[in-house]
Amino acid sequence: TALMTDLMRALQTTGVDELDASRIERAQQLSQSIVMNTPGGRRYSTVSMVNGRKLVMLPDVHPQMMTQQAQPMSWQAWIALFMERLKEAIDDIRAQLRQRGIKDRVKTVTIEFTDTIRQLTDDAVDIQIDGLTKPSDNPTPPVGRIQAAAPVQRRNIRMLQEDWGTDEDFVRRRVNKRLEDRRGLIAHVAIYAVVALGLVGISPALQQALASFLVSPDFIEVVGQSTASSLAPLARLPVELIIIFGWGGGVLSHIVRVFYRTGRRQQHKLDIINREMTDLHGADWRYTVTDKEYRPIREWVRRRFKRRLDFTTHAINTTMNTIITLMILPIVQQLLFNFTQSAFIAQLPILILVVMLGVLLIHGIGVAIAELFDTGRERQIQREVAKEKARLGLDPYEKAKNSLSSIDKRKNSNEDDYIGVRLTADGELSESTVSQFYEMQGLANEDNNR
Repeated sequence: TALMTDLMRALQTTGVDELDASRIERAQQLSQSIVMNTPGGRRYSTVSMVNGRKLVMLPDVHPQMMTQQAQPMSWQAWIALFMERLKEAIDDIRAQLRQRGIKDRVKTVTIEFTDTIRQLTDDAVDIQIDGLTKPSDNPTPPVGRIQAAAPVQRRNIRMLQEDWGTDEDFVRRRVNKRLEDRRGLIAHVAIYAVVALGLVGISPALQQALASFLVSPDFIEVVGQSTASSLAPLARLPVELIIIFGWGGGVLSHIVRVFYRTGRRQQHKLDIINREMTDLHGADWRYTVTDKEYRPIREWVRRRFKRRLDFTTHAINTTMNTIITLMILPIVQQLLFNFTQSAFIAQLPILILVVMLGVLLIHGIGVAIAELFDTGRERQIQREVAKEKARLGLDPYEKAKNSLSSIDKRKNSNEDDYIGVRLTADGELSESTVSQFYEMQGLANEDNNR
């Protein structure tokens, strides 16, 4: 900025008002990368071409302009700049929350669409031979042959399999997730302990280095003597304690989250789900319900635990932030007073502390109200849904055939609708299988005619 000012003054002093051809060509090459705004806030203005040369009007730059720019910012301007930056940060957070809401809605729609596709594909026809399932090769059976309808395996039991599946793959998946959470927590605690001990060991050297930096000639030359004097209280800033307590809040929150996911709280959550499902659908609910009935109870229980977990982590972080604020409160108050010379502005940290505690109190009241009114609501809804289905006369067999262990139960039962498919040496259906199929088809037609 100073170099540009000196250049413009030199041009005005010499009376140069136009450029020769070579400099015009060079200026045109650099015109794409040179900012068109002058240091004083004015803009370059040009006059029409005269004899192939461009006349350039240079703005006047007064010495008072540079003096005003070098003056320190007043506390009113500082407050206005702070509020502007705060507004920009709030707008950015709102934009991120809107994007997150869109993602959640897209995820919900995707899950519902996937469940619909699974329900539609449940009508696929399979042929069971000696306990194995073999997909039919031909979508339409050849003329002269009879294709036996086999029981259908329901595929939309993903949630039941994730939480209650006894297959080794699902058991391993649950165990591996718990082990990964615990290993991540152990690594986090170990790294935190090493860093905290290191900070405690180098604390005197860190304080001395910070104090030396604030009084160094280079720092004073850059910021000025008055600013350096105003920043002198930073020499007493407990940097190591701020890092230890701030990071410690994150470690405690991590411990609580892992405890809720892998400890007795997780088992307690599953016990509540089992008890609610047993009250609604009976002791054999794992073999009769679908994800459609299981998801509301599961999400209701998870929502209750998540509310408590969020409040617990909020309380931990607020406690740590309160401790940090109380430690640095005198230093921050002195800094604000040095820069603003206002006793009211110096009390802003106390106001921020009160706001943090007030937000925590409001959060706790909201959780208490939600626990008071949300308990039992989903249970009542599910009971009313079950009563409505019973009133409409829905066949309970539709649930039984779509259960989590429906295939294993069919192998060990002699239900009337199960056809043991038997083939001849030529690959054709045996006569007994055909007779059984005709018999079941006749019974089905009689039921439809009633």
